[in-house]
Amino acid sequence: MKYVYQRLLSRLRRRIANMINRATITGVDTSNGVTLLQFASKAGQPDDGVAYYELYGFTSTPLVGAKVLVLCLGGYRIAVCATDSRYRIKNLPNGDVAVYDFRGQTITLSADGVTIDTSLALTVNAGDSTFNGNIKATGNIAADGDLSDATGTVQAMRDIYNVHTQQVSGTTAAAPTVPMA
Repeated sequence: MKYVYQRLLSRLRRRIANMINRATITGVDTSNGVTLLQFASKAGQPDDGVAYYELYGFTSTPLVGAKVLVLCLGGYRIAVCATDSRYRIKNLPNGDVAVYDFRGQTITLSADGVTIDTSLALTVNAGDSTFNGNIKATGNIAADGDLSDATGTVQAMRDIYNVHTQQVSGTTAAAPTVPMA
């Protein structure tokens, strides 16, 4: 009788142990509504077309070589929680949150504020935007439209400058010959 129980428990242990596995991603397909992963199983056979489940509102395309947890539930395999220690941010302080990629770009939420680090272009597509606080730029600022502050616009300043005259020794000097562009 003891042998029968040991055999049953042994089979149950194997089944439970095989429910959650770690695998290395060997292929990624993002052409569908669900990302499909390929990875090598324990037996070395490729598992292809396994759905990668992500949290609503968040998505990523894991790189080949990243690790993923594979759950075997009810006869179906699903992949969850891909991680890639090759690019993970090291020494992130407790409580801080970060988004990162393999290029070294990061968005970090910390006690000091929100920091975006990238050497690539940063594009923000938005409607009217409001910034409460000071804005500082260490480079040039270019605008396709007019600039304004609490007392007027840069174009209004140009309009006044370009036609203004002054009294010089009893006569009126002409408007500037080089207009403010």
